Amino acid sequence: MKKNQNKIIIIFTFAIIFLSVFYYFENKTIDIKSNVKMEPRSEILEDKISEIEDELKENKDSRVIEEKETVSIIVLDKSYQIEIKNNETVYLAMKRLKEKDSNFSFNGKLYPSLGFFVDEINGAKNSLGSYWLYYVNGQEASIGISEYKLQNGDIISWKLE
Repeated sequence: MKKNQNKIIIIFTFAIIFLSVFYYFENKTIDIKSNVKMEPRSEILEDKISEIEDELKENKDSRVIEEKETVSIIVLDKSYQIEIKNNETVYLAMKRLKEKDSNFSFNGKLYPSLGFFVDEINGAKNSLGSYWLYYVNGQEASIGISEYKLQNGDIISWKLE
């Protein structure tokens, strides 16, 4: 009987040792995984997130630049660039340009049924037989400046003809 008890005690001891070793290495594996794989992975993820946030910020800034709609206003040999707002007319853009740039000026008269007619730009006035006419992208405009709605990239050219 003592032999059987000794065998049981030895088997029980080995089982406890085996389970203890198994438990110890299982916890070490978890620690190894969390220390070796999870920490660097979280650091890598944090770095990637930072990179993506920076890229999004840069793209947002560049999108803002790309989304700005501008037109060129050319008077004789002088060119002006101005951002336009949604559905803005030539008249309103020129009015804002006049407020923004002290080198640009224009005057004219509003005719109730016809719209606004320009009679002076940058000090050059209409004279007998020559009047300010504007062109949109090289084509003579068919409507007045208070009616034409600007499009991104339009080139408005003024000529005294």
